[in-house]
Amino acid sequence: MKNLLDTLRELQELDREILRNRRFQRELPGEVDQKSREMREIDRMLEAKKNARKEAGKKIHAEEGEMKVLDDRIKKLQGQTLDVKTNKEYKAIMNEIANIQSDKGKIEDKILEAYQVAEGIDREVAEIEERKKGKQKEVDSVKKRADQDVAEFGRQIVGLEAKRKVVAERVRPETLALYEELLEDKEGVALAPVVKAVCQGCNFRLLPNVLNRLTHTEVTELVKCSHCGRLLYLKE
Repeated sequence: MKNLLDTLRELQELDREILRNRRFQRELPGEVDQKSREMREIDRMLEAKKNARKEAGKKIHAEEGEMKVLDDRIKKLQGQTLDVKTNKEYKAIMNEIANIQSDKGKIEDKILEAYQVAEGIDREVAEIEERKKGKQKEVDSVKKRADQDVAEFGRQIVGLEAKRKVVAERVRPETLALYEELLEDKEGVALAPVVKAVCQGCNFRLLPNVLNRLTHTEVTELVKCSHCGRLLYLKE
């Protein structure tokens, strides 16, 4: 029975290592996903800034169009001064020109402000694009490393499974089926050591009859913990 328990313990170590490697394989793409999410966030920021730049450009274009309308109006009024008959008409035209010049000053301030906003956005776009280049390098690096690690874990799993097959062949089919059922049900721990009459799988103190069966020198059966159901063995 000791040889069988030793074989099952060896099998469990192999299975736990296989499970660990498979878990690592599943977790590795998570870092790639995180970097990809960060990249998508940068893309959203970049798109928002470019849209803001387009709006700033539209505003500049609209204000400059209004400025042209006022310039044309002034030229037209200046031409009319050549045809006036009285001083009163002349003053009226000049007053209107002065009012338009005042409006032009306000529009010029708006245009200047719009250009300043646009230049600020241009700087932000440039900064975000640089961040995007750096983040893309990170994504590529993480993905390459993850692909390499996934492949390496895959190679290790293949080797471990080959060893497991050899070890499993030393166990009777019904015993192997029981072990594998426990392995799945107990999250990869089918066997648990007993230390000072306590099952280390669930910290349950064994009943005297269970402990007697386990410590009997001529024990010929597998002994289960009456609480968690794991196969027990005495820790040397």
